[in-house]
Amino acid sequence: MSISYVMSVITDPSHEEYVMITKNRPDFLKGKTTFVGGKVEKGETVVAAMIREAKEECNLDIEPRLFGYIFGDDYTVFVFKSVVDNIYSAITMEDEKITVYSKEEIVMAPDNALADNVKSIIHFANGDQKTFEIYQ
Repeated sequence: MSISYVMSVITDPSHEEYVMITKNRPDFLKGKTTFVGGKVEKGETVVAAMIREAKEECNLDIEPRLFGYIFGDDYTVFVFKSVVDNIYSAITMEDEKITVYSKEEIVMAPDNALADNVKSIIHFANGDQKTFEIYQ
């Protein structure tokens, strides 16, 4: 059975700043910075899951647009992009720290500080590419 997850590149209108979360769990993500997101609950659509996760994790109301997929052996991550005017309204809502980073800070960060594919997804989110797929 495949598990569905969601995450969103939450950015300002200039695509220069991004809401990121530093994860405490699961173990393979502990201490790494990535995009806001989580597991899709039973009976929930992926769009509803992304809206819920953004509200729960950083208190932002978003209008997510699906633009990519990450496929693993037993999971699919639906990757969204959300543009918000109030990016600095993002706040830590749970035990995982929310921070707004510039695109330059993300691109220059050591790879071991970020979850897999963060830099690639930032690149896709800023390009002319309409969709992407990553197979792990």
